[in-house]
Amino acid sequence: MFLLTIVISSATGFAQPGSQRQGQGPRFDPEDNAKRQTEEIGKYVTYTENQEAKVYALNLKHAQKMQEMRGKMDFRNMSESQRDEMQKAREAERVAMNKEMKIILTAGQYTQYEKYLQDREQRMRGRGQQQPPR
Repeated sequence: MFLLTIVISSATGFAQPGSQRQGQGPRFDPEDNAKRQTEEIGKYVTYTENQEAKVYALNLKHAQKMQEMRGKMDFRNMSESQRDEMQKAREAERVAMNKEMKIILTAGQYTQYEKYLQDREQRMRGRGQQQPPR
């Protein structure tokens, strides 16, 4: 009986929700996000010589700003006005990023980039619909 109690206690300790992911690094690593984003865009846009490095630098800058914004707020305890403010700041960052992307890419490439953005938005919407309600 004593052994059974120890086994059950041990098993429930491993199944605790919200435990830290050990050895996997931060959930939102800007460098990884920038690299992944640059590769994803590269599936739609054929980069010229130094464009990939410029797109990566822009994606890194954007990812760092997003991480900074996330770090400032406690999403669970935000008021409606704070959520609106955060949304406006994120939108302003997206607009600024797209403006810079337009400078880096040619007109034809930017059209392909816009297609990437549309497809990404569709994937994000689809992903949200597939999750069961909490």
